[in-house]
Amino acid sequence: MNTTFPGAHFNNNTGILFSDTTIINSGTSQDLYNGERGAIDLEASIDPIKNVTFTNIDIINTQRDAIQFGYGGGFSNIVFNNIIINGTGLDGVTTSRFSGAHKGAAIYTYTGNGATTFNNLTTSNIAYPDLYYIQSGFGLTIQ
Repeated sequence: MNTTFPGAHFNNNTGILFSDTTIINSGTSQDLYNGERGAIDLEASIDPIKNVTFTNIDIINTQRDAIQFGYGGGFSNIVFNNIIINGTGLDGVTTSRFSGAHKGAAIYTYTGNGATTFNNLTTSNIAYPDLYYIQSGFGLTIQ
């Protein structure tokens, strides 16, 4: 999800739901723009991304990070419920165009603008030793 391209973005949405999904072998360390992407990738380039819920999502064997938040547009009312992350950083690439080297986090942010809440998060086989790479100012709540 992004606000990179022209359009209404998330200005009038009252709620978007993604549910009951398994994501396998996704994400990348180098897309067409030479950037890394998480298996779930939220990019608020221009306007905020808001009112989005992810429920009952399994993320298995990501090439880079499992869930990624980026750019300065902001994030609000982003909720993750019953998320399982098993395996990150499988391609072994640790360079980043946004920050110092990292190996594949469960949750990765390259923005300090916004917040998200995780309810019932389960992680295993996470390459990044600290599990989460969270930029200062970004609010991460795990319950």
